Amino acid sequence: MLKVMGAALVLLCSGAVGFGFAGDLHAQIAQMSALITALENLKGEIEARRTPLPAALMMLAGSENGQIGAFFKLCADNLLRENRSSPYLAIRYALDKCKGLMLSKQTRLTLLSFGMSLGKIDAESQISAVMLASSRLEQELGSLQKQAPARTKSYRTIGVCTGLALAVILL
Repeated sequence: MLKVMGAALVLLCSGAVGFGFAGDLHAQIAQMSALITALENLKGEIEARRTPLPAALMMLAGSENGQIGAFFKLCADNLLRENRSSPYLAIRYALDKCKGLMLSKQTRLTLLSFGMSLGKIDAESQISAVMLASSRLEQELGSLQKQAPARTKSYRTIGVCTGLALAVILL
């Protein structure tokens, strides 16, 4: 009886891990979508209102996705607090400190590259930089969304199968 209960717990836990990885993938997609939306809003702030960068980033802190909002809040706070801080350093700091961001290495590199061009050039060039970063993120999001069903199914299946294999070994 004890072995059966242990096997059931192992199956349940490993299945939960697989489903957790699948949930993380969906969270990554949601964060990427929120990030793209935020960049489009930033483009509007720069283009139409000519909002200073720290204020524009603070507006993005109200993002629907809490992690992306926290990321932009950290960026804005760093720019406001550290007068000599560049957008690149603010983005790098926020990427390091913001817990819960599920962004890929490529997304992080895109954001860092984007940060290098912010605040140093004229508004039109900044708008071009926003559009470039946004298009790169959209390509990555499209790829991620295309792979999501297969990866989700794989994560769930591997979790359950690993649990079954361990349960058989325990019994």
